[in-house]
Amino acid sequence: MTTLLWTSDSPFCRIALWSMALLGRDTEFELQHLTWDELRKISAGEKLGTAATVPCLSLSSGECLSDSLRILAYLLRTDFFSWFLSSEGELYRIVEGQFARVMYALYDGAQGKSLEKVHGQWRRALHAAELGLVGKGSQNSLPGAALHVFVCFCLKLQPEWRNDISEPLASLLSQQENTAAFAKLKSWVAATDYRVPCYWAGPER
Repeated sequence: MTTLLWTSDSPFCRIALWSMALLGRDTEFELQHLTWDELRKISAGEKLGTAATVPCLSLSSGECLSDSLRILAYLLRTDFFSWFLSSEGELYRIVEGQFARVMYALYDGAQGKSLEKVHGQWRRALHAAELGLVGKGSQNSLPGAALHVFVCFCLKLQPEWRNDISEPLASLLSQQENTAAFAKLKSWVAATDYRVPCYWAGPER
């Protein structure tokens, strides 16, 4: 059986899980959660493929998919380049590219002028997301799921940046939390003693 190996506090793992539920394919896979301690003990080529990273989709053929975009293409039942070059794939890459840069900079402890630059990138990312997603049914899309995950992870580190989010974008983030796919994500993560950041209630709900 195909297995998704994941860890609960990885945004990319949460996006993969959310997408799996969103596409109605979650019953087709075994979910195997790994703690960071367990991940550190796994050597390259063992269980997670040569990349030894999560999320990792371990196929029944023995192949391992460790790249998030390739995992999403598999879930969509399409080839990688068709997804990568599609309009939804492009929008997903914009969301991931812009917000992941902000998130990593915050994880690295950006301060002073560096933090000011990161804050500017955050605002630009929000603007791009609003243009691409608001009003387009994106509470049930892969780019929409990625947006919610990355925004909440960034707000966990910079909660005051919530004030930069426009009302239309805030409405979209809130709507996503009333979907069946998000409810499934919450239940999977809750089983690992972690919490899923929710937009309206703040990161610790």
